[in-house]
Amino acid sequence: MYMASLKKNFLYNISITLANYIAALIVFPYVSRCLGVELMGKTSFATNVVAYFSLFALLGAATVGTREIAICNGDFEKCSKVFSSVMAVIGFLTGISLILMSVSIFLISQFQEYEILLLIGSFSLIFTSLQIEWLYQGIEKFDYIAKRTILIRILYCISIFLFVHDKEDYLIYYILTVGIVVVNGFINLIYSKTYVHFSFKNVEFKKYLKPVGMYGVNKILISMYTTFNVMFLGLACNNIEVGFYSTANKLFAILLGVISAFTSVILPRMASLAANNNVEKINDNISKSFSLIFSVSLPICIGGILLSPQIIDILAGPGYEGAILPMQIIMPVVVLTGAAQVCIMQALIPLKKDKAVLLASVIGAATAVLFNIIFVGQLGAIGSALVLLCSEICSDIFAFGYAIKKRVLTLPWCFIVKRLISSIPYIAICYTAGKCLNLNNIATLLIALLICGFYFVVESLFVLKLPIVRDFFAEIKKQIR
Repeated sequence: MYMASLKKNFLYNISITLANYIAALIVFPYVSRCLGVELMGKTSFATNVVAYFSLFALLGAATVGTREIAICNGDFEKCSKVFSSVMAVIGFLTGISLILMSVSIFLISQFQEYEILLLIGSFSLIFTSLQIEWLYQGIEKFDYIAKRTILIRILYCISIFLFVHDKEDYLIYYILTVGIVVVNGFINLIYSKTYVHFSFKNVEFKKYLKPVGMYGVNKILISMYTTFNVMFLGLACNNIEVGFYSTANKLFAILLGVISAFTSVILPRMASLAANNNVEKINDNISKSFSLIFSVSLPICIGGILLSPQIIDILAGPGYEGAILPMQIIMPVVVLTGAAQVCIMQALIPLKKDKAVLLASVIGAATAVLFNIIFVGQLGAIGSALVLLCSEICSDIFAFGYAIKKRVLTLPWCFIVKRLISSIPYIAICYTAGKCLNLNNIATLLIALLICGFYFVVESLFVLKLPIVRDFFAEIKKQIR
């Protein structure tokens, strides 16, 4: 029953990822051509500024909320108590963030060019804190999240094509993008009454402020080489460089979403196992998760690097050639982040190794600050890509070293070596498709995807022998019979 529900949740989460992925693939090529690289850079800059202040509004509430709700095991009163406490902390932090953002808009001269966008984005800040996605992840209502996400994404895509047609519509595009967050917040709050109720009588403000703050510091430090990276680039260079980097980073984020779909499903389950001190089951899940994520992320990385010219041209169009090299530099982060999520989300966080998570982020943030100063002013978008890569490497080295030293994680070195060797054909397939076939970009990508997909199935079944792939095809065979 455990594995059945886990697989079901994973499939729901994959559908969420696919909905976001498909929506991005539909909307992004259209919008990037309508707005052009400079206005794409401008809206991306505003989006990232708002996202940065949203970090202060949420801090670590999502991580703590998911973990603590999962521990309640569906008990209405216990869930309501956790929900009320976490929401009280979020409300307090959101108020502070709104004040800081308002002051920044009027005091920082570089922000005044984006004043209208940032004021519109303030609604995104408010409703991001009201989305309470962590509640539904904690109670494992991934079916609801999937249905809601798909519906809203469909409406968003339709709205973009109806109302955005040229450069003059960039404000409409931004309003629609903010509108997704607002609508999600409204729906989530209404639906939450089925599972929890909010009451000030149940609030334990101090109890949750500390862990929310600690994981929040962790997220803010991580943002130094993700969200803040774009803001720094915009302040140090111009909207065109932001447009190049944001394009590369957006495509990277879409690919990384496949990896995150699994880790967000497994976190509440791991928290529940940790609460019951089921160490053997935790170790087994970590081992299986690492094998799966490493197996999936490596070919994604290889394809992203070798086929980036074709991907950028298809999705962004002419004028975005400056995003190719940043994308190639960023792509190894897919593997690094995927592996790190297994370590942090499945080992360190459920076992409450909070200080280790924080230290890993401090190392990544310090690297980001130093490398931003060194690289970004001179190299622009390429420099920002190098900042992301180097920061992730330094942070992950510490996280893995700590987890291995404390024996909360054991890396399957034999499997890693086998996986690296078995990935050589991906390099041959993607290089041949990209450099030797002389086909148009769409045909090149389709051929590479089909051949790589076929090889992945064969490799997973007969070389790597991944249980989840084997079970998937066994279920299909069973349904056919």
